[in-house]
Amino acid sequence: MQRTSKRIETEHLLMRTWRLEDLSAFSKMHADPSVMHDLGGPISSGESQAKLVRYIEMYEQCGFSRYCVEDHAGNFVGYVGICPRYNDEAIGKHNEIGWRLNVAYWGKGYATEAARACMADFRRTFPAEKVISYTSAQNERSQKVMARLNMSRIPSKDFNWIESDGRKVPLLVWAADYD
Repeated sequence: MQRTSKRIETEHLLMRTWRLEDLSAFSKMHADPSVMHDLGGPISSGESQAKLVRYIEMYEQCGFSRYCVEDHAGNFVGYVGICPRYNDEAIGKHNEIGWRLNVAYWGKGYATEAARACMADFRRTFPAEKVISYTSAQNERSQKVMARLNMSRIPSKDFNWIESDGRKVPLLVWAADYD
């Protein structure tokens, strides 16, 4: 089944489903050490391509995913959106909202603006689904976004992300709604 492309517009931004021609900008963002600092550094263009394809397939299968974020001039800002996580042994099945923006767009409120719009869209379509977010203890920018989204810290759910090299990255869990 081919899903209709998604578009979510806000005052400053457009979120849309991915296209393969987004790969160059997507890979460039993931190659930036500042952007990728919280997750162990840059990833290769091959890893970026695999991630982009995963987001495209996720949207086709689930009807939601991470979305490409552009400003109204069509410039690539980054991504934001919600991903289903089915087999996470650390915290179980969940839906995770996350974002990653190019450095030029940091500090403008864009992550919060885009995340709010994606969360509202998700709630209209999947009202019963819970949403969490997580980040490293060092990523104070994302923690501030989570607080602006009215998410609450759930320290009992914190867990370690295991990088491909076996390194453990402690992650802090925040939830929009949690029992």
